[in-house]
Amino acid sequence: EGLGGISRELHRITLDKVIPPNWSDSKPPIILNSWEAKYFDVTHDNIVQMALDMLKINADLLVLDDGWFGNRNDDTSSLGDWEPNLTKFPFGMKKLAEDINGYGVKFGLWVEPEMVSTKSDLYREHPDWCLHVPGLAKQIGRNQLVLDLSRHEVREYLHTCLHRLLASANI
Repeated sequence: EGLGGISRELHRITLDKVIPPNWSDSKPPIILNSWEAKYFDVTHDNIVQMALDMLKINADLLVLDDGWFGNRNDDTSSLGDWEPNLTKFPFGMKKLAEDINGYGVKFGLWVEPEMVSTKSDLYREHPDWCLHVPGLAKQIGRNQLVLDLSRHEVREYLHTCLHRLLASANI
């Protein structure tokens, strides 16, 4: 049936085999990500306001992007310190999620768990956890290093801190 037939077959395969069944027949959520609107300037109040504004466009999910954790005010620090910044979010993620959910909006959270900043508590405590060749300079890109996920202790740390974080609120 030509290109149209091939296209229809690829769609069928994608719906039947690639997309999980609980998603293949449902409308995908409309997602608003805080990054372009707020960059690192995120706070409890301005993120809750974003959720309220989402009601005007019937969006479903608000993803809090960068700037919510550690001392993250720019791209030079805190990757790996996956704890809410209590200056920006004095009530933690639980209250933030409750306030957002109160508007009927779902709440998501951005993390980049495979990366670490040299200006972070994690790096200060475990500089050897990043991928590197001993004796050579570490390869820094975008002010960050890659964590060595082949190490059990690195995976265990990430599992523990991310589980604690994600279990702390309706994320």
